[in-house]
Amino acid sequence: MTKRIIRKFLDRSDGTAALEFAIIAPVFFLTVFSMIAYGIYLSASHSCNR
Repeated sequence: MTKRIIRKFLDRSDGTAALEFAIIAPVFFLTVFSMIAYGIYLSASHSCNR
């Protein structure tokens, strides 16, 4: 009985895409926003130094 329930639980793959997105998205967004912030910093420092 319990083996059948465990097997049924392990065979389901309904939320795998959502789980993968929840794991990867914060790292991706942190990288993108860090690149944007660094670009703004470099632009400001380049315009100040003459």
